[in-house]
This record gives sequence, C-alpha cells and structure tokens, in this order.
Amino acid sequence: MPLIIFFIFIILLNLLLNKKTRNILSSFKISFLISVVCTAIFQVLAYLQLGYLDPFFIIAVIVQLISAFIAGGIISFIFLKIKRANDGKGQLDD
Repeated sequence: MPLIIFFIFIILLNLLLNKKTRNILSSFKISFLISVVCTAIFQVLAYLQLGYLDPFFIIAVIVQLISAFIAGGIISFIFLKIKRANDGKGQLDD
C-alpha cells in the first residue's frame, strides 16, 4: 500500500509541475527532481515508522529512484504529447 501511495504522489506531482513546460528536457529534469525528492521523503518516513534504518535501504533507494523516474518520465512524455497535439486549441491551458 505505501508504494501505491508513493507512485500516486509521483504521478500527481508530475502532472502538476509539467503544466508549464514546453520541451522534453525540462520535463525530464522535473521528473528526475521529483523522483529524488519523493524517494528521500519515502525513506525518511520509513525510518520514522520502523525506528531504525533498513539494512537494505541503499537497494531500496536505487530501485525507487529508477522506477519513479521511469513512471514520471512516461507521464511527462504522454503529457507533452497531449499538450503538443492540443497546442493552439487551448484545451489544456488554464
């Protein structure tokens, strides 16, 4: 259940922060930053819940970073494609 919340949080942050981006490079930079921040927050919360540092936290951090970046990158890519397809129509602009 915590991983589902983790990925929902990553998807929502990517959707919110990629509203203003126009190119794919800045979109992936945002996705990487979100991945790092969310992974750090998740590991701190796991430490607070367990009361000790998980012996395999380095492996967990690496796996979380990779999976969060891939999920965020896919969401960012899809969002940019939709935004470019609707460019000029104003459907995604506020």
